[in-house]
Amino acid sequence: MKTTNVIVACLVVALLVPPVQAGPLDDASAAYHRGDFAAAVKLIRPLAEQGDARAQANLGVLYENGQGVPRDDIEAAKWYRKAANQGDASAQYKLGGLYWQGKGVPRNGEEALKWYRQAADQGYADAQNTVGVMYWTGRGTPQSDAMAMEWFRKAAAQGHAKARKNLEEMKEKGGLSAAKAPVKASLNSAAKAPAMPPTGDYRVQLSSVRSEADADKEAARLSRLHKEVLGDLTIAQVRADLGERGTYYRLRAGPLKDHDAAVALCQELAARNQGCIVVGPAKAP
Repeated sequence: MKTTNVIVACLVVALLVPPVQAGPLDDASAAYHRGDFAAAVKLIRPLAEQGDARAQANLGVLYENGQGVPRDDIEAAKWYRKAANQGDASAQYKLGGLYWQGKGVPRNGEEALKWYRQAADQGYADAQNTVGVMYWTGRGTPQSDAMAMEWFRKAAAQGHAKARKNLEEMKEKGGLSAAKAPVKASLNSAAKAPAMPPTGDYRVQLSSVRSEADADKEAARLSRLHKEVLGDLTIAQVRADLGERGTYYRLRAGPLKDHDAAVALCQELAARNQGCIVVGPAKAP
């Protein structure tokens, strides 16, 4: 999957969001859909200036697309921000897109994620999928497969086709098998996992770091932190070269006798606010 294209595709706004409120917004929507953008602007602008969040979000769309007004990303960002600050999820999502692309605002992945997250937390499926992609690719945030899977699942549960495809690809390439209950991950946990586990047994991946030195420190920290849960299990380090994404060192506790034992351990760790994913045994070549 070309993850950059997935993110960009999530940012495209094709149609004015249909209004919930009756009256001028209905008329503006009708004008928009028949291609009379100037009339749509004329109807929407007074409402936007009066503080109507939906009108502000729609006016931002018109400025971003150059429909009925000269295309102006700075104006689009201004109106999106006004609506986003009032909690409009579509505006939060679109403002995140401007930050991601550097349109009308300085390009800033962390700021993009902030606005995407606000929309995603309101159940906006496109935003949930985009947040998943950002965690999967480690753009704008530390890379985390576990967090990516959590957001892909939320979007997929709403029927989001791209999120479902992303989940399938993660499972195919990484051999990931998640516990039945959702497992929350720390921002530093779980880089994507096609690399083979150290043995043929099940293991639980706790974290992923970028250097061998950090892996040593993190393994020692996790061993101390979860001594009561891990017991005699060892934390092995697995080096994984992910091409353009760089090299990661994955920290995996085990060995565990079977999938059920690994899931049980992962759930116990999740109860202690430790992110984790279950990693199956290595397949024979």
